[in-house]
Amino acid sequence: MLHRAVSDNTRRQYKSTWNAFCKFHMEVFARPPSLPLHRSVVEYYVAKLSLQGKSAKTARGHLSGIAHKLKVNEYSTKCVWTPRVRQLLRRMQRHTGLVNRRRPVSLSILQQLCDSASAIMLTDYDISLIIAMLLTAFLALLRISEYTVQRGCKHHSLLSKHVNISSTESFVKLLIRSSKTDQWGEGVQLFIGKASSRCGILCPVQAMKRYLKFRGTAGGPLFCWSSGQPVKSSSYSRLFKRLVSHAGLPSGVYSPHSLRSGGCTALAGWIPTWKLKAIGRWKSSCVEQYIKIPRRELRTYVQEMTAGF
Repeated sequence: MLHRAVSDNTRRQYKSTWNAFCKFHMEVFARPPSLPLHRSVVEYYVAKLSLQGKSAKTARGHLSGIAHKLKVNEYSTKCVWTPRVRQLLRRMQRHTGLVNRRRPVSLSILQQLCDSASAIMLTDYDISLIIAMLLTAFLALLRISEYTVQRGCKHHSLLSKHVNISSTESFVKLLIRSSKTDQWGEGVQLFIGKASSRCGILCPVQAMKRYLKFRGTAGGPLFCWSSGQPVKSSSYSRLFKRLVSHAGLPSGVYSPHSLRSGGCTALAGWIPTWKLKAIGRWKSSCVEQYIKIPRRELRTYVQEMTAGF
């Protein structure tokens, strides 16, 4: 039951990190690890990760995988999160830092990406498909696993039958069946409103209507190529890089996840954090890490502050 309480991606990550720990144990002790683990072994492993130049974030991921293995087998995780391990993590944090080079997609960049799609894609079908994906992911704060098909996560992807345009064409209603933070499939409804002419981007309602006209009423995942094959995360990520490059933007700092971060940043100035968490389906305060205020705006805030003194 505990093993099924985590997402498929997290489960694969835990398996990978546990295999890495087993490999380390075989190299050092010439035998596979036996549960429960001794805290000194875990501390030695973290120290080795530090010597390899791994970041504190990476080390925490490995430790989470080890802790999950212990929990599944009904052992205590005290041997994982010891005071010495925490001290090592703090040292790794100071040494390597925590640099997140990913930038959010702004409204102006979103429009550039849509323009790039119109220039790169060969058919009207594919143009309407990519523009609808970009606008929907940005405005609904979607994770890539929620609107593309990933290996082992097909049950997360949006289905065509779960997308409805209102009779007045004022909004699009989406049903997210399950997600990274909704493994039990309770589901959540999201609404994307019609964009005004002052917004500076294409209207998401009209974009979805145009795409659905091309796609037809066939069942299955919402976003499919003209061949009928669903859009996979891997191919979409490669295409996204092409869009970024065509727009003259640095490809190393923008990824499909930048759409979710950008939508979050855009909404942060209008609604409180607790509402933002509900819309983006966050269960923790990590939503604050998604909000990236541009330096130009920060300079404006500082100027406004100093002007008041």
